Amino acid sequence: MSDQSQKAPANDEPVIDSYTPPLAKHKGLLALVITMGLMIIFGLVALGLTIMFMGVSSSENGASSTISEGAPALSSPVALEGVEVKNIDLPAGAMVQSTSVDGRRLYVHYTLGGENFILQYDLELEKTTNIYQIKQ
Repeated sequence: MSDQSQKAPANDEPVIDSYTPPLAKHKGLLALVITMGLMIIFGLVALGLTIMFMGVSSSENGASSTISEGAPALSSPVALEGVEVKNIDLPAGAMVQSTSVDGRRLYVHYTLGGENFILQYDLELEKTTNIYQIKQ
């Protein structure tokens, strides 16, 4: 064996074991991993608090943070100053299920008498271009 730590020194000094625990070799790396973990935890907490307070502040301003399925339409529209309110006519008794915008087209999914329909509205022409009935 050619292990240097097992040979006795010439001047009769005691042999000092050169073993160091694995964590002691990488103290800097361990500190970085702990720091990054704490930063991730603090970041997620900050993100959660931000989302929570945004929901609270929008509810206090009169805006709803959730959409109720089948909610009745407002009797008088809430308009922003200087913004013209435009109406899209749906059949009487229609319940809006969802809306979606794709480019210049607005899609309104609504139900009427147990049937499902999708209304396609052109935002530039300001008119309904198609109504699709969804059959199952």
